[in-house]
Amino acid sequence: MKRIDPQSILLFVIALLLAPSAWKALEEVKADGAVAQTAASLADYGDKSLEDGAYDRAVIALQRAVDLQPGDPALRRRLVKAQARLTAERPGALSKEGALGLQMDLAMSDIDPDESPALGVAFGQVELLLGRVGDA
Repeated sequence: MKRIDPQSILLFVIALLLAPSAWKALEEVKADGAVAQTAASLADYGDKSLEDGAYDRAVIALQRAVDLQPGDPALRRRLVKAQARLTAERPGALSKEGALGLQMDLAMSDIDPDESPALGVAFGQVELLLGRVGDA
């Protein structure tokens, strides 16, 4: 009968101990992929809604995508542009608190108001709501 080498036994025990960690890591990678895919689908739905003129739906879809992937600057930028477009289309929907938030988001996203007429209108509305008529 052939004897099992102690090193082989040790390696087998280590492999058994590491197996749950490896399985957990694999499950996390799969879950992250599913989250990324869901966020991408929501973002695509938001973009399609923008094209269709359903600005509120676009903002909701893009906000959900950002909630799933808060560290994605491109997603955040798309959301801010959709919020600006909604603001341009429905100026009365923006409160003073909303104007402060949109102003901060526009500044943090480094969006140029000259990119589109809707963005220019949104920047102007923010300034008006904040009482800076000269800047509007």
